[in-house]
Amino acid sequence: MVFKAITHTEFEKNLSSNFTFEDNPHIGLCISGGSDSMALLMLMRDWIKKFNGKISALHFDHNLRQESNLEANVLENKIKKLGVNFFKIEWKHKKINTRIMELARDARYKNIINLCRKLKIINLMTAHNFEDNLETYLMRKQRSSSSLGLSSIPKIKIVDSIRIMRPLLFYKKERLLATCKSF
Repeated sequence: MVFKAITHTEFEKNLSSNFTFEDNPHIGLCISGGSDSMALLMLMRDWIKKFNGKISALHFDHNLRQESNLEANVLENKIKKLGVNFFKIEWKHKKINTRIMELARDARYKNIINLCRKLKIINLMTAHNFEDNLETYLMRKQRSSSSLGLSSIPKIKIVDSIRIMRPLLFYKKERLLATCKSF
C-alpha cells in the first residue's frame, strides 16, 4: 500500500478546524529529529508563513546516550539551514537507574515549558501521531483505567498556561514518512 503525503491544504484544514491561534503566532515545536517531528516542522514551516508568525524548534537532549549530543548538533545544523530558530535544552543529571522514561518525560516537559515562557511562546506542538494515540489507549486499557483514562492523548492540554497541541494525532506514521519524503 502506498501512503500519500499530507498536503498543505489538508494540514491547514486540520489546524483551522481543531485549533485557534493568536495574531502573528510564535509556535514552539518539540523536535526529536524523527520522521514525525520533522514532518510537523516542514508542514508548520509553510503554514506559519501565511499567518505572519514564526516557529521555534525546541530539542531536548536527554543525555542518556553517548551520541545524543552529536545527533543534536546535526539536527541543529539541518534546522538552521531551513531558516528556523533552534533551541537545544540539555538535561544535566546523575546516572539514572530506575524510572528512566518517567523522569526523562517529566524533565523534558518541565524544561521545554520553562523555555516557552522565556520565549513568550503560548502554543507548543508535539508530533504525537495515530499510533502513539492507539498505544496510549491500549496501555491504559491493559492497566484497567477508567473510561476517562481510556480517552488517550488529548488534542490540547494546558500546562502552566502553555497550550500543548498535537495536530498529528489522526495521521498514521506511514503518512508522516511519506510527507518527509515529499519534502
